[in-house]
Order: sequence, then C-alpha cells, then structure tokens
Amino acid sequence: MQANQADKAEQAFKKAMELNDELQAPYMNLAELYRKTDRMDEAVQEYERLIEKNPKAISAHMLLGIIAQQREDMEQAEQYYRQTLALNPKFAAASNNLAWLLMEKGGHLDEALSLAEDAYANQQGNPAIADTLDWIYYQKGAYLKAVSVLQEAVKKLPEQPETHYHLGMAQFKKGANDQAKQSLEDAMKLSPNFPGAEEAKATLQTLASQ
Repeated sequence: MQANQADKAEQAFKKAMELNDELQAPYMNLAELYRKTDRMDEAVQEYERLIEKNPKAISAHMLLGIIAQQREDMEQAEQYYRQTLALNPKFAAASNNLAWLLMEKGGHLDEALSLAEDAYANQQGNPAIADTLDWIYYQKGAYLKAVSVLQEAVKKLPEQPETHYHLGMAQFKKGANDQAKQSLEDAMKLSPNFPGAEEAKATLQTLASQ
C-alpha cells in the first residue's frame, strides 16, 4: 500500500483475512486502501464487516461517520459519531464533528456547544476544534468569546478561508469594523468560493457603505 501497489496490497490484506479473520488490522487497512482509491462503497463494507466482528471497533465507527458526512448523509453521520462517543466520550474528533453537524442542523446549539467545549478541553491546541467552538459562540451571540479564540485559530490555520471568514463575522458583530474588513478580505483572497463566501461579500459591501 505504501508503494502504491493497490492491487497487490488488496490481495495481501484479503489473504490475511483468509488466514485469520479475527485480526482487525487487515479490515482497517483494506478499507483505508479503498478510501484512497475512491472505492467508498467497498470501504464502507469493510468497516461494517469489522464492526460486526467487533462492535467496539471505535475507529471504524468514526470513519463511517466521516464518510457519511462527506456524502452529506448527516443523519447517518450523526448516528456513527454518537456511537463513537458512546465507546469513548473523550474522542475529541467525534465531539467536534457532531457539534458541527448539530449546529448546521439548527435548534441544537446548547448540545453543540457542550460537545465543542468537551472537544476543546481534550485538544486545546487543535485549531479546527477551536474554530468549531468559536463559530458556535458566534451563533449564540457570544461575539467576544468567539473573537478571542478565533484569533488563535487563524494564526494556526492561516490558509483556511473559512476561519478568516468566521473571525471577520465575529469582529463585525462586535463592532470592530476595520478588523472585520481585513479578515473578510483575507478570506476572499484565499478563495472566492468557500462556504460562507456570499455572506462575506455582502458584509464587505455593508462595511464599504458605512
């Protein structure tokens, strides 16, 4: 697999399963191989086969959640993330991803905030988690809190337009218009098509008219 010999790797993993179908690693590795080669349906099948053998295979639950989220099947993604957290309540990535899903779903901000705070407590240095937490603060109107942590997230994710956009919107709501303009312009320079780009453009037009 490391040498990009996908066919030979697939054969070897299947042979390992044939010799000992109780080993978990071949299922995970074969599924990862399928993910890397865009054979997502087969990847899902391998993760599901592993869970049938070991319902506590936490990485399989988590990765199924990620695949479901990538496919925009949010209900299934939520289910897998909740199963992951049932096995390990301190799994920061699962808490973070579930928090984002619930925020996007709407009407679940309190639970989303609790999950994001748990994730941040377990991985304070993770800027992606900080971004999730602060965007939830923003959605709840806690703009001062949002700005304080988003500034740190931007330093660690300088090439991520969404993070600049989130910071700019929080600064705008806080009344720091000059800073908001700079952050939103930085986001647009990085990409004109990121999620939220239309709101960023509209906000920049509002700032320009003031």
